[in-house]
Amino acid sequence: MANALDQSKTKAAVSWPAWTAALACLLLSLVFILHLLVLPFGRDQAIFAVVADTMLAGGAPYKDAWDFKTPGIFFVYACAQLLFGPAETGLRIAEIATLCLGLWAAYRISAEAVDRRAVFFIAPVFLFGITQYGFWHVGQPEVFGAALVLLAICLSSMPQALWAVAALYVCAALLKPPLGGGILISYAFALYAAAKAGGSWRGTVSVTLQFALGAAAVLGALFLYLKITGSFEDFYWTLFVFTPNYTGVGNVQHQLAGLAGLFIHGLKKLVMNWPVLSAGVFLFLGLGLRGWTVAKWSLHLILVAGMTLLGVALQAKFFPYHYAATVGLCAVLAGWGYWALYIRLARWPLGGLLALCAMVVPMFLSRASLRYWENGVALASVAFAPPQERAAVTDKLYSTGSMDRRSNLDAVAWARKHVPEDEPIYVWGFEPIIYLQSGRRPASRFIYNVAQRAEWSAGQTRAELMRSLEANDPFAIFVQSQDIMPAVTGSGLDSRQTLDREFPELRALLGSGYTHAADTGRFRIYQRKP
Repeated sequence: MANALDQSKTKAAVSWPAWTAALACLLLSLVFILHLLVLPFGRDQAIFAVVADTMLAGGAPYKDAWDFKTPGIFFVYACAQLLFGPAETGLRIAEIATLCLGLWAAYRISAEAVDRRAVFFIAPVFLFGITQYGFWHVGQPEVFGAALVLLAICLSSMPQALWAVAALYVCAALLKPPLGGGILISYAFALYAAAKAGGSWRGTVSVTLQFALGAAAVLGALFLYLKITGSFEDFYWTLFVFTPNYTGVGNVQHQLAGLAGLFIHGLKKLVMNWPVLSAGVFLFLGLGLRGWTVAKWSLHLILVAGMTLLGVALQAKFFPYHYAATVGLCAVLAGWGYWALYIRLARWPLGGLLALCAMVVPMFLSRASLRYWENGVALASVAFAPPQERAAVTDKLYSTGSMDRRSNLDAVAWARKHVPEDEPIYVWGFEPIIYLQSGRRPASRFIYNVAQRAEWSAGQTRAELMRSLEANDPFAIFVQSQDIMPAVTGSGLDSRQTLDREFPELRALLGSGYTHAADTGRFRIYQRKP
């Protein structure tokens, strides 16, 4: 049966004043890219950047700079800093380049399944879906993983590139483990294609060997890196001892729901929080699903998206950035839906405009999307304002309940002014951005204090922290308040309360070796006694 979308190519040639629709979509995409380019780091991005700095200085993740994420994101940030510089803009350039790679994959898939011009509708949906929650939710492992998974699906139709498909999925898993689950789907599609092409056992063996080779190459390279840098033991403890307990914080809260209930809950949040995706996918299912080719590709996308959504459910932590890979895959289907609507309306007066409106209007229908536009208008309104006025707006936009941008900047300014460049500092809190922006090195591999505040790791890691502080003798210690994060630490105490109630060793060090030097917003700063 002919693909209905393919038929449109000859029927109306899409009244190729379709260039006006393409231009509108490109301009909208450019708006999203420019907004992404100016976003500062959130807390997670600062962590990744500090670990990357350590790697580029000759250290290793986990051993010399600790975080409990899988290692892929540290390599991404290290490469971004190496190529584009250490500033926040350098990472954003790398992020935009990665998203464009994902859009290229969507273009190649669309060219075979639907129509290459559908990418004009995919692009704004894809970019808006990933960026609509703002600075805290971009630059995350899932964002980079979305592009890798799309590229893996794109290459899965090339028999000679199946090793690369497996390698891409493993790289995605090293960014966030659930993102690798799609390898099972693409492997099954590759086996089906091999059986359809010849049906001999040699085809099955060839597919399996390629997948095994690609996966083994990436995992082998990681193992060698960890062994050579001496960080394997710390890597193992972090990911197989600490992280399962961290994941359990969310699972305890949702244990009565069961996996099926968690999956449905995650699906509901996806549908409600990204209406531009929901509307586009419904349009695609109603208007576009015709013919074997488009059905094959859409099934592949849907099943892999389902695997990534299952990964969100398994974590039982429904942070918006956890959805980035699912959003990226669904954006392709949604873009096809808006394209299908466009080719049906474009032959009528104002029909093309109505189709564009059908895509743009859902971008204003959720609370998060409205906040995105409000923040964009606020930024634009002070683009040429005096620095103080602009700072007042950005401080408000880029703060959260547990993170205050102005407090961080004031602490950074104090460190730059009072701490010699060759002296270390230590932040007892959750703001490693102070190390990053002040240019002062951390006095411990624990660049933030979740490991010392979490019940399951506090005893061991507090003892190690004290040994590090005694050995490195930081010039200043910053103690943070109001950084309460029960979903991360499992505790309702902030850093200062934890210090006062549960950490007498650090309290004794501050009392004997340091004097109270300053208070900057949420930080109390102690300076080493002469």
